[in-house]
Amino acid sequence: MRPILRRSLWTLGGLAALLVAFHTVENFRGKRAWERWKAERRAAGAAFDLSTFAPPVVPEAENFAAHPAVAASLGDPGVPLAPPLPKAVLDEQRFGDWQQGVRADLGSLDTALEGQTLSSLLAAYEQPLKDLAEAAQRPQCRLVQEYGVTENLPIPALLGWRNGARVLRLRSLVALREGRSEDALRDVLLGLRVAQHLQKEPHLISQLLRIAWTNMILQPIWEGLQDQRWSPEQLARLQAGLEPLDLVASYRQSLRFERVGSQISHEAILASTWLPERHLAAGNGPRWTWVFPSLVVPKGWRYEGLASSERLALKLFDKPLDEARHWVGVTVHKNAIGEWTDFMTSWRGRMQVAYLPALLGQTDRMARVQVGLDHARLACGLERHRLAQGSYPESLEALVPAHLPNVRPGLLEGLPDRYARTATGYRLHSVGWNLTDDGGAYPEASVERLARLEQGDWVWSVGDQK
Repeated sequence: MRPILRRSLWTLGGLAALLVAFHTVENFRGKRAWERWKAERRAAGAAFDLSTFAPPVVPEAENFAAHPAVAASLGDPGVPLAPPLPKAVLDEQRFGDWQQGVRADLGSLDTALEGQTLSSLLAAYEQPLKDLAEAAQRPQCRLVQEYGVTENLPIPALLGWRNGARVLRLRSLVALREGRSEDALRDVLLGLRVAQHLQKEPHLISQLLRIAWTNMILQPIWEGLQDQRWSPEQLARLQAGLEPLDLVASYRQSLRFERVGSQISHEAILASTWLPERHLAAGNGPRWTWVFPSLVVPKGWRYEGLASSERLALKLFDKPLDEARHWVGVTVHKNAIGEWTDFMTSWRGRMQVAYLPALLGQTDRMARVQVGLDHARLACGLERHRLAQGSYPESLEALVPAHLPNVRPGLLEGLPDRYARTATGYRLHSVGWNLTDDGGAYPEASVERLARLEQGDWVWSVGDQK
């Protein structure tokens, strides 16, 4: 063998040995960092098993999800919880926006229903809503049997449930327009009851559905208060329906569930000798551009990156949410988003199969609807005071204890809700996601819907609707 070839082989062998040693050391360091992080979280009471997030097992006869109509909607293939809705009913602009102080335009909807009336439209949903009401009377809920397998969740069926909320909202608004406040209240309470049934479900999609469902049901509550349609007895029942709803606790739990699911998936990827097919498919360009880095870059670096991303996730989704205090830390959340952005531009961040960006825009949406729930609760107390005393009180504290058990701290960093009587009613407002008191000003209507959360105050007003 020629000397130059021998030296080349020795050089290549030495480089290969150095690469193996380098990978061995870095893989050990990275895996140890990840295991240390998991040990810290376990010591703090965190779970790393999806099944620990499952609601309690309940008898079938007591399970909302086991009712034949609901179970059929969750089956494979699923039977829709409600028949498809006409395009006109899917147009959210026709249903107003309590967040902006805008009433529903049922007249526009009447006109848009070609060859059909609201009465004939709603008649088609009589039986599905009757079935839903029957199911909602059951005391408990467990949607699926095995919560350790994310794929068990019937996501298309849950997305289809939004039609149930749309129909309840419409039927309640029609009943209010026709002066049938008891019928309207029945549908509102059914909507709140379904939202309560989803409270313990750990999947994020369940909680996003719950937030959307609650947001829709708040519209007829707000319009009924605008028109002073609720009696004292009805207001007391409405308060009782609102009282147990807590979006903060269930939303925080669902984020933990999603993170644990992602951690399990990441660990399965890193435990593989070769990257799985679905991981390779996630990259852009030829496969060799993904396989080659996996051979050169130590898995330990990916473990370290995973530990770093989970530390940031804790700042993003745990620290800003405190259900015991009924508190959302906006500043903590925004600072954590800045850290996450910096991390994702770093070399460790670039190696992560990121799942957090899809979750970043949900916390403010949840907070907005929870503030709406809090304001609706206060509004019921204010209306009961008006009916009993002939006028709205000078302060929220005057509602306790006759018309309200207590006045909660403001959701956003504990900043109190502002309340003021007006010539035609009153205005409640929270400082909003910008933590600036804009004097109860609504966000600009021309701003895109999600961007409005960052502007103006979060308002609930009676007497100055649009």
